[in-house]
Amino acid sequence: MMVKDFPGTFGDFLAMKRKERDMTIKDITKLLKMSGAYYSFMETGSRKAPDREIQDRIADILELTQEERLLLYDLAGKTRGIIAVDLPDYINSNPYVRVALRRARDSKVSQEKWLRFISDIDNWEAESP
Repeated sequence: MMVKDFPGTFGDFLAMKRKERDMTIKDITKLLKMSGAYYSFMETGSRKAPDREIQDRIADILELTQEERLLLYDLAGKTRGIIAVDLPDYINSNPYVRVALRRARDSKVSQEKWLRFISDIDNWEAESP
């Protein structure tokens, strides 16, 4: 799976996916058991993204693909000024990941090299029995 850029915000993404599912704000907030005002504030960007539990519930309700779910996490992390919620446990439990990220940061690894690395990982997955 390759990374895809989304030109909008977390709220833009929520609104787009909700509308693609022909849902109103009232429809989704009823399923989420939250106020329409709170949800509207998320879509307009007046509120930061919610915690992971609510992000997961939104993803389930909107029937997001795995790639869309990861994009939701990334966009939500941006609104909160933190890393996407699916990554800290993996990063913190694997010292090699932390070393690799710091080395990449310090050596200013180019986008081209990152894309090659991602492609290599995809190839490793394809080769696995």
